Amino acid sequence: QTERTQDTMRLSNNDKITGTLIGIKEGTANFKTEFATLTVPMDRIQHLYLGNEDQGRARRRDNDVILTFHDGGKLTLGLSDLTSGIITGESENFGKLTAQLEAFSGLQFNIYDENADDDSGAADDWK
Repeated sequence: QTERTQDTMRLSNNDKITGTLIGIKEGTANFKTEFATLTVPMDRIQHLYLGNEDQGRARRRDNDVILTFHDGGKLTLGLSDLTSGIITGESENFGKLTAQLEAFSGLQFNIYDENADDDSGAADDWK
């Protein structure tokens, strides 16, 4: 993981701006640079890379699970509830999350168990 001390915004014309993301509201991003605070329409932003200098690592908890998105991305959170296709959990890094279970392609339990097999979600093996 690349260490970034500041947020970086790459615009659709490939310009790069470094500073601090203040917030996103009503289709615009407020971004503070060394020289000025900018208001940038979201349709002009290609990528937004968040600085991670002060990013902490969440503590491991027994109820942690890994959610896998359909594109392969992963998210770790402490599972609070899974009822009627709605998953609820939280993380020290991002707070509370409630989402439709269908937003994910997989859910991995016992993630800190060193003896668990990593079958990469091979559902075909469940015959």
